[in-house]
Amino acid sequence: KLAKWPAEAPVPGTFAKLDEVLDRGLIATVEENEPLIAAKLAPIEAGAGLPPSIPPGMRAISVKVNEVVGVAGFVVPGTRVDVMVTLTNRQAQQESVTRVVVSNVQVLTAGTRIDQENAKDGKPIPSTVVTLLVSPEDVERIALAGSEGQVMLTLRNPLDTSQTITSGTRTAAL
Repeated sequence: KLAKWPAEAPVPGTFAKLDEVLDRGLIATVEENEPLIAAKLAPIEAGAGLPPSIPPGMRAISVKVNEVVGVAGFVVPGTRVDVMVTLTNRQAQQESVTRVVVSNVQVLTAGTRIDQENAKDGKPIPSTVVTLLVSPEDVERIALAGSEGQVMLTLRNPLDTSQTITSGTRTAAL
């Protein structure tokens, strides 16, 4: 709905006409009576749901998780994770290696949930799949990790944006 707003206190990115917002999907949660801004809407003719929320040049990839891999359900939309893989050497059945393959990745969805309401309250979202926002190169790394080994997600502090660089840990180091 259109609502009168004081001209001396404009909200950046809002709209003056209904035609400017019709047929545009939401890409972020909007509360009742909240001013609608362009950053919360998909571009014109982009559709609705998850695809319009993927920035140009990025990709969404889903990773199968369970209660352990998904950090007990605390891997929720909006959180950031590192993706690790454990590989077993097929020739020497006892030698395995675990390493970080992609670092500081944004979680787009947990199961089919794309909103962050439960995450805001600190509630876990039990799910069997999480969808991650990554570069095309990282899609390749995650896909290969998933087909060659066991993938594990590690939850990050939202203020920690540093890249995780490790040399990996081998069975012999344990």
